[in-house]
This record gives sequence, structure tokens and C-alpha cells, in this order.
Amino acid sequence: MTTKSIVAQKMQELKLNGCLNFFVDHYEEMINSGKTSLEILNELLIAEQNSVSDRKVLALLNKSNIRYPTSSLTEIDCSNKKGFTSDILQSLSDCEWIKSKQNLIFTGATGIGKTWLASAFGTNACKLGFKVLFYNTTELFEDFETALRLGTITTLKKKLLSSKLLILDDFGLSKIGNSWMAHFISVIDKHGDNGSLLITSQYETNMWLNHFEDQTVGEALLDRIVHRSHVFNLEGESMRKKRGKKIL
Repeated sequence: MTTKSIVAQKMQELKLNGCLNFFVDHYEEMINSGKTSLEILNELLIAEQNSVSDRKVLALLNKSNIRYPTSSLTEIDCSNKKGFTSDILQSLSDCEWIKSKQNLIFTGATGIGKTWLASAFGTNACKLGFKVLFYNTTELFEDFETALRLGTITTLKKKLLSSKLLILDDFGLSKIGNSWMAHFISVIDKHGDNGSLLITSQYETNMWLNHFEDQTVGEALLDRIVHRSHVFNLEGESMRKKRGKKIL
């Protein structure tokens, strides 16, 4: 005789966790609902499908290194960000810009919320199934120097190129050194064939060239980045000051 516990055990053995949880939680409801076997089976399969999707999103988030993994586009307050409206935010939320291999650039003063904004776009991309990697740019440049010294530069480049969205936070705080610049340029160039960049910086793009030791090469790289980018120069009150006022 087939019992509830036998069916639940088989689901557990097959690692159908979503199916199992739905079956256990809604067993009495399903039995007494008058639904056909196919309708019940469909509900169980939908529950399993949702569970698999949730696990994939969680795995993407865990591997992304996003600074604020709990951030959400729905929490972004555009009222303090001159040049970036809620309509623009909504138009970018479907990540079509990633599918089209376009970039996002957010510049503005410290505290205006650039890192939170980048994190929110990153988590949103993960939820839509895109592989994301988030780097503080200074730390990434240190990784390039270390990888070059240890002979692991190929591994680092493969990791960066595996992402559909590469987020470079606080670009412009460290100079791009000649010793590893060719590797960085190679990554940016090849990544454009595969995905998108999201860059935040305190400096507007017309000042970025100053952060390259070799400005001729830097100019060629920046041209590749900027001409495919949606650029937003954010202005407004510092979020840190705004939060401080609320506390007071």
C-alpha cells in the first residue's frame, strides 16, 4: 500500500526538495481539493521548479561577492539622485542591457549610494540567472599584481571572463600599472564579447584617463568601455548624511 510517508521518502531519496516540501505542507489540501491527478502533479512539479530556481539564484549570489547581497532595486530611492529617475531604473531592471552587451556607469560623490546601486543591479541580475562578479577595483588591481607575481594570471583572467556582468566598484582610486595593464585591457576587451560592465567612480569619465600610467593605451580602452555605456553622473545629498539626519 502506498502511503504518504512512502511517497515523501521517495521524494527525499530523489532529492526533490521543493516537491517534498510542497507535498508535506499541502497534503491534506491536495487530497480534499477534488483536483485531478494531473493537476496535483503539475503543482508538485511547479514547486520543484521554483525550488531549483531559488537554489540557482542563491548559488549565483554566493559566488558573486556582491558588497550588499540583500540590496534590491525596489529599495532604491531616486529622489536624491539627480540624473537617475525611477523611470530609468525601471527600464534597466529587466537586464536587457546585459543581453545587448551594454554597460552601466555611475559617477558621483562619496556617499551618494553608488555601491548600493551597483549591488542592487548585481543581485537583480543574479535573480534573472546571470553570473555576476563584484570587485572593489583597488582590490582587483592588487589581485592582478599578485597573480602576475605568482604566475596565476591566466586563472584570474578566466574567472573574470566567466561572468556575464562584471562590476568594478570605486574605479579611479588606484592607478592602472604598466606591469599588468595589458592583462587588464585583455579582460575588458574580451569581456565585451561576452557580457557587460557596471562601473562606479567618484570621477566623471572624462577624468579616468589620468589613472592610467600609459595614457595612450588607456584612451583606447576607455573608448571601448564608454561608447557602449549608459552613463549617469549622479548628484544629490549624501545617503550617509541623510541617514544621519533621520537618526538625529
